[in-house]
Amino acid sequence: RLCFEQVSSLIRNSPAVEYDEYGNKIKVPDSTRLQLYGYYKCATAVDEDDIPVASKRPSFLDPVGRAKFDAWVECRKVCEENMGLAMEKYVEIAAAQNHTLVGRKCEEIYQDAMENIRNLAQSSQDSSFG
Repeated sequence: RLCFEQVSSLIRNSPAVEYDEYGNKIKVPDSTRLQLYGYYKCATAVDEDDIPVASKRPSFLDPVGRAKFDAWVECRKVCEENMGLAMEKYVEIAAAQNHTLVGRKCEEIYQDAMENIRNLAQSSQDSSFG
């Protein structure tokens, strides 16, 4: 959960556009950004108002809202009610964007978290044999 909070905070507080050393715009594909949005919504849903309902789907006059809603629905199908899985998917997708500075930072956070989990598992095994 801490890893999710760190990564989502990093993404929320980062500039929308990054540039490489030559001044070229570095772009995260819209499909990836929509996945991140969908998994974030699933991971932070806390009550009935946070569940996508077909009747609340934005009209075709709001293509951005509609795309976000559809991404949320798709991610919800994958995660169902499992907020932990949504958090995990969110962090994995963010960490995979290592062509961006933010993605590389997310990858570092993810790798540190995985190392901590491995260390905890190992120390738990060691103490159970002792």
